[in-house]
Amino acid sequence: MVSFKNSLTKFIASGFGIGTVRYPLGGVWGVILGIIVALLVNDRGFVFKVLLLLILILATILLTSRAEKYFGKGKDPHCIVVDEVSGILLTSLWFNIFKMITLFGALKVPLYLIVVLVYGFFDLTKPFPAFRIQRLPGGWGIVLDDLIAATYTTISIAIILRIFG
Repeated sequence: MVSFKNSLTKFIASGFGIGTVRYPLGGVWGVILGIIVALLVNDRGFVFKVLLLLILILATILLTSRAEKYFGKGKDPHCIVVDEVSGILLTSLWFNIFKMITLFGALKVPLYLIVVLVYGFFDLTKPFPAFRIQRLPGGWGIVLDDLIAATYTTISIAIILRIFG
């Protein structure tokens, strides 16, 4: 029997249902949700964003631990996308990802598009130590590998901004 608690957990963990939409790269939905959340808190102060991120990380670890069991699709099912929100928010702590940057002297793009591409690359490829961290039990592995992808993204964006300013 499916309880309301199980259904609510699955609904939130799947990014309010968007993670259940069939798409080859399910995490893309979580990244889009992360961009929306980052936009909503973009004008808030740094301390607010850090506190929100810490609360979100802890809540997401608990939530995804439960959701992983409820979905019954093995370790870190693709329909769980709320973990990407924490990753995007971590990167948005350090940059205004909604500003325009100029690449190659003429091409103006919003920084969030670069963030989406770079974060997506690191989230998909899981460079060291993300692949190992992902093996941690429950929500720990689900969330911490995204924070590692966000750390690599933040470093990459800092380099990109240094080069293209």
